[in-house]
Amino acid sequence: MSGSTEPSGMMKAVRAVGVLTLLVVQGGGAVTYGLLAYYHRQVSSQMALPSAIGTITLFGDGGFTVLTPVEAVDVRVDERTIVTTHAGVGSLADLRPGATVIVSGHSEGRHLVWATSIAIGAP
Repeated sequence: MSGSTEPSGMMKAVRAVGVLTLLVVQGGGAVTYGLLAYYHRQVSSQMALPSAIGTITLFGDGGFTVLTPVEAVDVRVDERTIVTTHAGVGSLADLRPGATVIVSGHSEGRHLVWATSIAIGAP
């Protein structure tokens, strides 16, 4: 053995393979994370997550206002909006001032929701 502290050619090759393996594993993890994040965005955009939970306060043309614990949210409805009650399927006629609702749909900013579904709480 020589007294040199320089790593041998074999040791350099082992280190290079180790570094390459780490890069592949970490890069694969980053790709997997990116794919999962993309999938989550796709699934969550198709799910009807609550956009507003509160009490109906005002009715207007094409919608109503829900007072949440934090702010007032304008809710727009159309003929495709699905309404459910504690008894089952409901209709827009079941909406009353003072009713507690859970509104799901597409938000435009913090104060406007285009409702895809509305769940009316028990009276």
